[in-house]
Amino acid sequence: MGKTTSVLLVLVMVLLGANLFQFYYFNELNPSGIPNEDVPKDISEVMGNISDYLGKTVTLEGYYVLGGSGGSLLLKNIDDFQQNTIIPTTRYMQLLGEVPSALSRETGSWIKIKGNVTWAEESEGVGGLEYSLSDSTYTVVTRHPKYAEEIYRFVLNYSTQTYANRYAVLISGGYRAEKAYRRYWNDLKLMYSILVDKYAYNPQNIIVIYKDGIAEDTDMPVNVSANFQHFNNTFNYLAQRMDAKDSLFIYTTNHGWEEGLCLYYYETVSPEHFVEVLDPIDYAKMIIVMEQCNSGLFIDYLSGPNRVIMTAASATESSWSCDTEGSYDEFVYHFMVAVNMRLPDGTNVSWHDSNGDNFISMREAFNYAFIMDSRSEHPHYDDNGDGVGVNAFLPLFSGQDGFYGSSVFL
Repeated sequence: MGKTTSVLLVLVMVLLGANLFQFYYFNELNPSGIPNEDVPKDISEVMGNISDYLGKTVTLEGYYVLGGSGGSLLLKNIDDFQQNTIIPTTRYMQLLGEVPSALSRETGSWIKIKGNVTWAEESEGVGGLEYSLSDSTYTVVTRHPKYAEEIYRFVLNYSTQTYANRYAVLISGGYRAEKAYRRYWNDLKLMYSILVDKYAYNPQNIIVIYKDGIAEDTDMPVNVSANFQHFNNTFNYLAQRMDAKDSLFIYTTNHGWEEGLCLYYYETVSPEHFVEVLDPIDYAKMIIVMEQCNSGLFIDYLSGPNRVIMTAASATESSWSCDTEGSYDEFVYHFMVAVNMRLPDGTNVSWHDSNGDNFISMREAFNYAFIMDSRSEHPHYDDNGDGVGVNAFLPLFSGQDGFYGSSVFL
């Protein structure tokens, strides 16, 4: 009896040891002998079970994106970066800590990066990966240079002429700091330089509503942060200042969704509210250019007499960043090239000046952008006040969209 008990005890110990080894082998090592923390994990796997990973060291793989001042991102899908829509929290993690300068130039690259799982903002469900610069524990697996965050700088030569009757409002909220991609700043900055340099707008009549109110560089001033109150104050100011001889150009970029245009830190301007702030304004002409996702939903609301509205996308689809042209957004990039009649590098582009008068009408600008837009988005246009956007090359027929815009210029 004693001998049998001893044999059973030994057998139990052997089985227990085998189980412990098996647990260690499959949980701490992969079959090739690599520690579990070095085995790349999917972002959605971690975010879907984040309570199991909090405080642990893991290696994640995904697309690296140089974000705004709030930090960089690791994305499950590069389309989430290229689309101007809100990214579900299960599809990305925010990188926390100082990022190596070499990595900061790798926007769009597929990387593996090691760090500690934590919350970037628990109340909003945003996960974070604490990264130590001294560890240098990242690997660039596949490089995508065409998505690199190029920073274009423009020397602004302000005209001495002033045009008190032309106003412009340039808006980019960014939604959250880390999602305020540099391309949104580039969108605004290029448009600002075109208004000042080519069209001689008085800088004092250009209101820049941007993110947290802090400029990314010295090339363009920022007037106010992109919150709901400043948005309202801006258009209330214009309603008091403008009259029926004046013109207003409104230009929006960054994120959008089915509820409207994103401002900063989760605030949204709905189409209904946009109408409310515009209706009290007197004007001779109004031009509205919108880049954000779902931008087409604004046409039905903002359409009216002497208004030109063009949007990068329909009411139900995403808009996209440039595919080959650099760190801008696709539709507005081509719109800006059209009205400037040149590329950012100075190369002349004038074939779209259909009547050869050396002036670019809003109809000509939309037609150029419509032709050049190579993304899976459908730009829309309205200028006849019927509230129905047209996704087509605009002919010149009286009463139809494009006729009024053929005589409207910035």
